[in-house]
Amino acid sequence: MHSAHEHPRQNITIVGTNDPQPLENCYYTCLRRRMIEEQEYEYPLLEYDYRDRRILYEYSHKTIVRNAPIDFFEFGVFEGNSFRQWMQVNTHADSRFYGFDSFEGLPEQWHAGGMEKGHFSTQGQTPSISDSRGQFIKGYFNQSLIPFLHHYERKNRMVIHVDADLCSSSLYVLMTMDPFIKRGTLIVFDDFGPADEYAAFYHYTCACSRQWKIVAARGDHHKLAVVITQ
Repeated sequence: MHSAHEHPRQNITIVGTNDPQPLENCYYTCLRRRMIEEQEYEYPLLEYDYRDRRILYEYSHKTIVRNAPIDFFEFGVFEGNSFRQWMQVNTHADSRFYGFDSFEGLPEQWHAGGMEKGHFSTQGQTPSISDSRGQFIKGYFNQSLIPFLHHYERKNRMVIHVDADLCSSSLYVLMTMDPFIKRGTLIVFDDFGPADEYAAFYHYTCACSRQWKIVAARGDHHKLAVVITQ
């Protein structure tokens, strides 16, 4: 809230750089570190390489979902590797799997990942899957998600896999999905980098007054799973 006696706005010059990106990274790195330090409960730190990220999927699924059917949403499908892995982790016949991607690559430059706009493109081709429980919804999230949700009815525990990389994409997804996110929803972040997926999660939980607990994380906390508690 602004006071009636605000001080006049001052121009502040940061010496040594005209690029705000390092400052932004530093800010969110500090927030992320504080977030980790403030967790006053134990959760497993899993050590694995990128190719073994299924370890996190299996642990979080076993801990939160168990043998129940799920409504699985993946944002950022690319070639479908993690999408297929989740279908193998949860084999319940009543589960539903929805993969969202433009399949045209990143909509903007991903600074933290060092990747240009268009990276991760499959030239519009969707992955090949043989499991009838899954389907892909093509288009950028701000074009495809709301039309899909107009006809969606939640039936099972929701699992959201955020692999959108960008803060803008991740924040849009979380804010748009919020009306469907209930207590017990499992959210898994594939690239929980400070200025991107973490920043999106931070602003989402603040804006929507969400509470959560870490289920498990990779040792560097760059990949982690949380469960919504409120």
